[in-house]
Amino acid sequence: MKWMSSLLLLELAFATDNLAAKDIPMSFGDIPPFAFADGRGLAVDLINHFIQATGSKVQVRVLPNKRTRTYLKNQKVQGIGIVDRQSEVEGLCYTEVYINFENMAITLESQNYPSLARPKDITKLDKPRISSFQDAKLYLGDEYNKAVDSPSVMSYGESSNILGVVKQLFFKRADLIVMESTIFDYYRKQLAERDRHSEVAEIPVTKHSILPTTPFRAGFLDANLCKVFNLGLKKARQDGSYQKIYDHWTKVEKTKKPSRP
Repeated sequence: MKWMSSLLLLELAFATDNLAAKDIPMSFGDIPPFAFADGRGLAVDLINHFIQATGSKVQVRVLPNKRTRTYLKNQKVQGIGIVDRQSEVEGLCYTEVYINFENMAITLESQNYPSLARPKDITKLDKPRISSFQDAKLYLGDEYNKAVDSPSVMSYGESSNILGVVKQLFFKRADLIVMESTIFDYYRKQLAERDRHSEVAEIPVTKHSILPTTPFRAGFLDANLCKVFNLGLKKARQDGSYQKIYDHWTKVEKTKKPSRP
């Protein structure tokens, strides 16, 4: 294994040879805890770690998708921090996948819902009110779309107000919410600590692993940065630093997560 690590370090040295240390402006969505408007975040720390051999650092620019494309075209930003291949932004070099969004159907344990095995099982619930993150239908597949559009579902809505979606679950205005697991844990903590609803932290929930995972990459205008990123990602997975950064930003909440049948 030592020779593999040495080879990886050598590859990194060659890859960074022609890259000057600089700030790299990158577009991010405001997606705590992966990226915050103030420049912090799990994804930001990971990218900085992967490219640290260049001496460069990421500058976070929180931009909507349409403006991101304009900024890339005018080189006001040099990349996108969290992007999926479906975006197909012209001129962008995509890295390897470095973050997977673990999308979950989440219910209160007190509802005593049966464990769900597939998205279509949502239709077996008794007229559920469902609230989801914005554009969920674009990411979660045909089976999910058919399930939430079924007459057996009382109501379905999508929102960019993630904290609002979490509130709907705990204040019983929704029976089931759909959200990425780590993002849910973050906003649950915010609701308990900052909005003075401490009881929320003690309410058990069930996370149903029935939805497809969404893989995300970074994208750079400079293909050399892509190469350095991928080598840095590989090294971080090998030496355990990837997991340490991930664990720093994520904590295990009081949840019941049923296993797949």
